[in-house]
Amino acid sequence: MSISSLSPKDILVRRWKDCARCTYADTRKNVAVVRGTLPCQVLFVGSSPEKSEDLRGEPFIGKIGSLCAAALGAASSLEDLPIISHAFTHVCACYPGHDAAFSGLPDTNVFACQARFEHVVKVANPKVVVLMGKDASEHYASMFTGCLRMPDAAYIVRKGGVSSPLFHRMVRDLANAMKEVL
Repeated sequence: MSISSLSPKDILVRRWKDCARCTYADTRKNVAVVRGTLPCQVLFVGSSPEKSEDLRGEPFIGKIGSLCAAALGAASSLEDLPIISHAFTHVCACYPGHDAAFSGLPDTNVFACQARFEHVVKVANPKVVVLMGKDASEHYASMFTGCLRMPDAAYIVRKGGVSSPLFHRMVRDLANAMKEVL
C-alpha cells in the first residue's frame, strides 16, 4: 500500500508505532498514537495511556473515551451544535508500566515524545483542545490559545462519571468553547 492511499491517522500510526525515544518504550506493548477523526474540531489530550490503551494501541478507550464522547454529545445538544469531529491523544504515547496512581510524567519523557505530539496536533488541526489532567496542562497549555483545562478523565470517572459535577462542568465548558469557534 502506498503512503498516498493511507489516511492521516494511518500515516501517524505508521510513523510513530515503533518509537523508542522515551524510557517507557521498554514497558509498553504498543504506542497509543491517536484515535478518532483527523483532522478534527476537538482534540482531547491526556497524560499517558493506561494498560488497556497500551494493549490495543489506542488512546482514550473504555470508560474514559466514553466519558469524553458523552461530554461532546451533551455539549452539542446543549448548544444545538452539529456533530463534532474529535480525536484523542496523549502527552506521552507509551504506557508507563502503571495506571492511575501515577505521580506525573518525567520531563525527559515528555520532551522525548514532543515531536510525535506536535505531529498529531498539526495533522489534527483542532479548533478546540481539551487538556485532561495535570501533565497535559502543565506541559502544553501555553501552546494553545484558549484551550480547556480539565481534570484527568480517569479522575472524573472515579468521581461519578457522567453524574459528577466535574462532568457537567466539562460539558458546559466544551459547549461554550465550541460555540465560539463553530
